[in-house]
Amino acid sequence: MPSKAEQPLWYWLLPISYAIHVAEEYWGGFVDWSARTLGTGLSVEVFAATTFAGAIVCAAGISLSGRNNRHAWIPITIASFFALNGLVHLVWSHTTQSHSPGLVSGLLLWVPLGIAVLKRSCRIVSRALFLKSVAGGILFQAAVSLVLRLS
Repeated sequence: MPSKAEQPLWYWLLPISYAIHVAEEYWGGFVDWSARTLGTGLSVEVFAATTFAGAIVCAAGISLSGRNNRHAWIPITIASFFALNGLVHLVWSHTTQSHSPGLVSGLLLWVPLGIAVLKRSCRIVSRALFLKSVAGGILFQAAVSLVLRLS
């Protein structure tokens, strides 16, 4: 059995920042904004259900990653998704010439936190695992963006 992973306590900032980001999106009117600017049909109910599920997965993933080294990829994937998502909010804001709800927490929390986790993680896992984990985060962001555009 793999040994317990050496996970810094601050990795728990990932699910905490997730809650902050989702709150900004929810109270900032992301559902209405995305309908108006991106032409999506995302409902508040679907937004709430998917972000709640995301919160559970994020917290469970961080918990698992601290139990053994086999799950060391999880914070890397989450961090790469978060950092990229913060940048996606910037791109959306720029291309739509409007404020994308989630932009502030995306840029002030997710980009720096994501980069910090990635910088630490690249030193403690193999290069191959690191690159696969980052690719997973990029693919997940692409999937979220695609689903949003198709809704």
